[in-house]
Amino acid sequence: DIAVTSTDKGLVAQIVDPMSGRISLDQTYSDLYSEIARKRTAMPESHRAHIRDCIRDARCLIEALEFRGSTLGRIAQELINLQADYFSAGPSALKPLTKKELAQRIGVHESTICRATQDKSIQLPSGEVISIEVLFDSALPVKELVRQLATQKLSDGQIAEKLGEAGIQIAR
Repeated sequence: DIAVTSTDKGLVAQIVDPMSGRISLDQTYSDLYSEIARKRTAMPESHRAHIRDCIRDARCLIEALEFRGSTLGRIAQELINLQADYFSAGPSALKPLTKKELAQRIGVHESTICRATQDKSIQLPSGEVISIEVLFDSALPVKELVRQLATQKLSDGQIAEKLGEAGIQIAR
């Protein structure tokens, strides 16, 4: 849904929407609507009203889809700004972030963030694709540290000790 690429100007988010720019009003209906607006048709009023309603509904749908894409773009760019370290250094550099905080930063309601990010994925500059929800997982840095420590074949007690040295208190 979102592709993050690294450019010489920094990280850039691009919304991946195969339908973007492909949804538009049918030219026949658009022409009919223009004729109705200029009152150059002998069509019955019920037909004119139907065409006006269909055009209005289609325009509303197109605007809603464009707004959705725009909102997702704003969310993606702000996530890149806030989580730049994650994109460059990996999971251990993820900063705690809630959807509410993100919503406040871009000036939308928290429910907008929830709906816009639901079931969305993001492609990292490395090519890896992750759920966008990962960027809101405040436990991810700790999980990553535990994973790294576990690969060192340390005992549970040693892992707990290393985590304690990193300021992370856990129960064994």
